[in-house]
Amino acid sequence: RPGAQFAQHEARATLLKRFAPARIVSERRAPLGRMGMVRTFELAGERDNRLIRALVYTTATQWRTYVVTMLTGENPSKRRLAEANRILDTVSFSKPRKI
Repeated sequence: RPGAQFAQHEARATLLKRFAPARIVSERRAPLGRMGMVRTFELAGERDNRLIRALVYTTATQWRTYVVTMLTGENPSKRRLAEANRILDTVSFSKPRKI
């Protein structure tokens, strides 16, 4: 969907600027909960002289565009990564309701 591409571009530009000097480490498709395979990219940068990693998922439905961002230190523990994966496995987006 065009909205997901635009959201990914904006997220990338924002994070590259915020964590400069930063670089894109990888780009691929990865599973995000019930959404299935979605666009992702991983970025490595700095903040307050500390290395930061960002993993960004972007997707869109008929109604909305979503960006899910996870920030970690340079080398997150296996326990932290397992916890993050469990959280990502539960992600779902519902159809908006009229209020």
